[in-house]
Amino acid sequence: MTGKKINGQYAEIYPDTKVLEFDRHFDYKIPAGLQGFIKTGNLARIPLKNRIETGYVSRIKNYSNVSEINLKYIDDAATGISLFNPARLKLIYWMCSYYIQPFGKIAGLFAPPADKDKTFEVLKNPEKFLKYCTYLSINRELLPVFDKIPASVKYLNQKKIVEYILRCGSIEKKRLLQQEGFSGSSLSTLIKKGFVLEKKIRETAGMAPLPDGPGEKVAGKPMKHIIEQVISSIGRNQFRGYLLKDFSYREKLDIIFNLCNFSIDNLKKILIISPESSGAERIAFFLGGKFQKKCCIYTSDKNPAERFEQWYDIAKDRYSIIAGTRSAVFLPFYDPDVIILEQEHDSSYKDSSIIRYNTQDVVLKLAKILKIPVLFFSNAPSIKNMYLFNGANNHCIISRGEIFSKANVVKSVVDLKKVDQYTDDSTITKELFQAIKESSGKGFNSLIFAGRRGMSSYITCKNCGYVPKCPSCNVSYTFHSSKKMLMCHHCKKSEEFTGLCSRCRSKNIRYKNNGIESIEAKLKKRFPQMPVIRVDSDTKGRSLQQCGTYGKVSGQSPLILLGTSKILNYPNPGNIGLAAIVDFDSLMQMPDFHTNERAFQVLDKIESFLMEGVKCRFIIQALNTDNAVLNNFINDDYNQFYSMELAGRKELNYPPYSNIVNIILSGKEEKNVIKNAEMIFFEIEKLKNPDKIILGPSPCPYSRINMNYRWHILIKTNDIMRFNIKLAGIIRNINKSTGIKIIADVDPVWIL
Repeated sequence: MTGKKINGQYAEIYPDTKVLEFDRHFDYKIPAGLQGFIKTGNLARIPLKNRIETGYVSRIKNYSNVSEINLKYIDDAATGISLFNPARLKLIYWMCSYYIQPFGKIAGLFAPPADKDKTFEVLKNPEKFLKYCTYLSINRELLPVFDKIPASVKYLNQKKIVEYILRCGSIEKKRLLQQEGFSGSSLSTLIKKGFVLEKKIRETAGMAPLPDGPGEKVAGKPMKHIIEQVISSIGRNQFRGYLLKDFSYREKLDIIFNLCNFSIDNLKKILIISPESSGAERIAFFLGGKFQKKCCIYTSDKNPAERFEQWYDIAKDRYSIIAGTRSAVFLPFYDPDVIILEQEHDSSYKDSSIIRYNTQDVVLKLAKILKIPVLFFSNAPSIKNMYLFNGANNHCIISRGEIFSKANVVKSVVDLKKVDQYTDDSTITKELFQAIKESSGKGFNSLIFAGRRGMSSYITCKNCGYVPKCPSCNVSYTFHSSKKMLMCHHCKKSEEFTGLCSRCRSKNIRYKNNGIESIEAKLKKRFPQMPVIRVDSDTKGRSLQQCGTYGKVSGQSPLILLGTSKILNYPNPGNIGLAAIVDFDSLMQMPDFHTNERAFQVLDKIESFLMEGVKCRFIIQALNTDNAVLNNFINDDYNQFYSMELAGRKELNYPPYSNIVNIILSGKEEKNVIKNAEMIFFEIEKLKNPDKIILGPSPCPYSRINMNYRWHILIKTNDIMRFNIKLAGIIRNINKSTGIKIIADVDPVWIL
């Protein structure tokens, strides 16, 4: 039996649960006071068993199949701002199925940047959490009345306040009381009697204005053709994917600028996503002041208060252009007309939380739901998306036709096998040393890439052979000479290093594999007159700009910029005439099918730092000089690399010829981890369809991290959605041991 059918009487609500075992929606009755106000995407307080929980409203309906006697009323609801609309709800359902996650886990991605226990309160009364300044002004209509008040000590204090505010015209209340030292009681009296008026104005401090950009930019022929195609797709409400390849950074910015121009002129919206905060900031800098009031930079490294102010303004539809990192996909920016994703191949787009979503796939799905075009930029596209865009009818690859600026780059490989260890340095070889001298002689900077943090990747005692290892992770410590510490890069555990073997107390220590600190010391010794600026995870500051490095690089030449992969996430500081990789082989050591692809992309990214229109050099030092990835890069032949990589993956049935799910189990007790891994394996093996290949269970390459043992099962399948729905059922129903954590990493970018 259902209750009396009244429009909007019932709501389907998913409790905010984070586990698959309890992932389902429940029907609730909507109280009379909330009917007509509550809607899809609202957060609600609901009775669940004997407690009040938070839930997400997924549907409003005028019927329920649950008997009236078993239905409960919604306790309360935050009806002001919806976290998602019907289109985003479709995205949530897809992500839940594809990434094997409960509804609450995915819906939580759309929540405002606030403490979880305050989310409901924030959404119910968001204005309470905005920052306001109170400004004071004089009520001039009552000024004649004030002037007739008989003189007294109190009156004189009030008069001083009135005269001061009159001189200022308007003044912040806080400044009047704290900086100018006026009486709070006298001011309160003036406000109470209406002589002084209060006005609250939103604070926008910390939201730095955009600088003046380069101004109007007329696109050249290749860019104009692209822009016209995208605008045509917008006009037809057509989902279409564009992969733009072999365009320079400046040409990419010109395309973005012109599309933003079109969006503003035609009341359209555009979402721009970068892998790192600095990329979004650089794009906003290029767009400049023309889009000041319509552009928002939304990145995760801003403080929570500022991010909430921006989130609120986005929800209130005050921006037409959003530039941000991957979290910007989930903003209440409900109806963008085009989505742009730069550096499509960047591994930063892979979420590192338990959800493990791929931003590229989420963006493509959202664009398909909204029926809008999406642009991917990359000069070394991921194999997966290159294959996708090559074969799909509603996707296309647009290449510039000629590879920009590469004719001016002279590439050379230094064979480290031929380096004489007695007369030459295998880190800063004679050829690299001479190239740095020549580059600095021309006033150019040099960029040196190092593959490892620290002083050396590990140390060993020559006397007893002991290698210090992290007791929590069972991997060798990395030695950091600047801190005199042995550090684990997995769990952050560290130990002081005295220079003696902790087992036999010998001083005879060998430092294996040069890290960035060792290279830095050698560069400073061999180029004592030239500044060496190091950028890695151990240097302070969130960005080049914030730690002052960007200013040093931009304003001082020549110098040497030394960095690990961290430096590749920053904007090009310019004036770089030489790039070098100290040890190419270090890029090829990971046991992962993405290794070749990732190495090629690192090479391409480093090359992009070199100046355009000026003869530059790129030196790559390697032991394995016959490596196919290296040779394809030297020959500027991405297509040959792509074909080679496709052939290898097809033979082993790796993506894009299949999808992979990496099921990772971890826990303190290894026997329980193995037991649960075997239980999941047997349940998967029993599935008759879809077709699949099971590898494992086996220990992960990093088999213990932070005292947690790790095992995994790799699944290859050609019907990923069907398999994942069945896997969700297995994980939901398995009798999991206490303390066991299960992560299903769909389409992993690392399998370690």
